[in-house]
Amino acid sequence: MPPSVSIRYMDPHKRNRWILRSIIACLVSIVLFAAYVPIQEHVLRGRAEHLLFDIREIQLGKSNWADAQRLMSRWQAWGGSDESCTADQCIFRIAIQEGFPSHAYYHVGVGDRELPKPDCCKWMNVPYFWLGGRSDVVIGEILVRGGIIWGKRFELMLDVPEGKGNPKGFEYQLIARAASASRLPDHFGGILRHPDFEVGTPGACHGCKEVYSRFTPFADPSYMHEVMTDFNLSCLVRRIPCSSQEDVMPATWKRVEAERNQDRGEAIAQLEACDFPIEMLGRDSQNVAIANVVSSHWVNDEWFPEKRQSTIFHLTRQLKGNPSFGSRDQAEPGWPAPLYNSSQEDREKLLKHGSTFILAFDDPLAPNEMLQITECGIIPLNERNLAAVERGIQQDVVQPDLGMMWLR
Repeated sequence: MPPSVSIRYMDPHKRNRWILRSIIACLVSIVLFAAYVPIQEHVLRGRAEHLLFDIREIQLGKSNWADAQRLMSRWQAWGGSDESCTADQCIFRIAIQEGFPSHAYYHVGVGDRELPKPDCCKWMNVPYFWLGGRSDVVIGEILVRGGIIWGKRFELMLDVPEGKGNPKGFEYQLIARAASASRLPDHFGGILRHPDFEVGTPGACHGCKEVYSRFTPFADPSYMHEVMTDFNLSCLVRRIPCSSQEDVMPATWKRVEAERNQDRGEAIAQLEACDFPIEMLGRDSQNVAIANVVSSHWVNDEWFPEKRQSTIFHLTRQLKGNPSFGSRDQAEPGWPAPLYNSSQEDREKLLKHGSTFILAFDDPLAPNEMLQITECGIIPLNERNLAAVERGIQQDVVQPDLGMMWLR
C-alpha cells in the first residue's frame, strides 16, 4: 500500500493495532499527567518546609550579612533582590509556586519591577487545573540593614477551588502570614497586653480569608519560634483543600478568636487611661518632638456638647521622623488627646504657657493641615519619660520607607 493511502484502506489488523497503540499512548499520557499534579504538590511542600526552616532559623537583630548571603545563594533560583542589594540595605524575596514553569510565576515583585514570567507551556495550565492542580504560592522574605537581618516573613497563599471543601461554593484565596514589623501602631485590645506582637485578620479582604501574626524584632524569641511552627504545610498537598484560617494556622487563629471574645470595654478603658508602656509611643509614632506650649484656652465647638481645651504647641526639637516640620507652631487637632498617665484635671493645670512636653504624632493628612497627635501622645517632659521614649525610638530599627509588605 502506498504511503499516501488513507488509514481506511489499511489492512484491518494493522489498522486495529494502530488504533490500539494510539489509545494506549493517550491513556498513558493522561495517567502520567495526572500523576504529575500530586508530584508537583509534594515538591512544593518539600521546598516550603526547607524555606520555612531557613526563615525560622534567622534571629532578628543577630543574624548578619553572611547569614543573608547563604540564604540568598540557596534560594536564588526562586528569589530576587533590589538592584542595590548590599550589606547596608537589602530586601531579598523568594516566591515558589506549584505547577508548570509558565504557571509558577512569582507573585511578588522586587522594588518597582516584577520578576520574569516564563512563557513556556501555557497551554498545559488548563489540563493541569482540570486534574486538580492549584496555584498555591509560598513566599519568604528577609530585610538586611546595616549588615544585620532586621526583618523576615513567611507566607502561604492557597487556592480554595469551587466545590472542594468550600462551603461558600466559589473560589477564594486563603492566606496565612507571619512577619516582622518595626511598628505596631494599632494600640487596641491584645497589643496592650503583649506590646511586641499582634495577631488578627484584615477588616477588608475581598475574595480571600487571611490570618496573620506580626512581631517586632524585640519580641520574645520563643513566640517567634512558636508562630513560625504554626503553619500547616499539609494544606499544600491535601486532596480536600484547607478552607479556613483555623486549618492553615491553627494556634494563631485560636489566639485571634480568644482576643475577639475578651472584654473590649476593658481594652478601651486601658487605652483611654494611657495604661501601656510609654516606649510604644516612641516606637510606633511616625514623629516625636520636644514642644513648648504657646497657648491653651477653652473653646466652644458645634461638634462637641461641652467646652474643650485647645492647645497650640511650638516644636523645638525633632527626636524622630520628618525633619521638615522643624520649629513651628502647631494646634492640637480634634478632640484633645489625654496626657500620658495624667488625669483631665492634671491636663488643665499642666497645659499652660511655657510648659514643655514630648509630642508623639503622625504626619498630617495634607501639607497644610494640623499634625495628627497620637492617642496619649502628649507626654510630660522629664528624664524618666524622655529615656523611655528614646528606648522606644531605638526599637524602631527599620523605618517603613522600603515599601515592604510586612511594614505597611
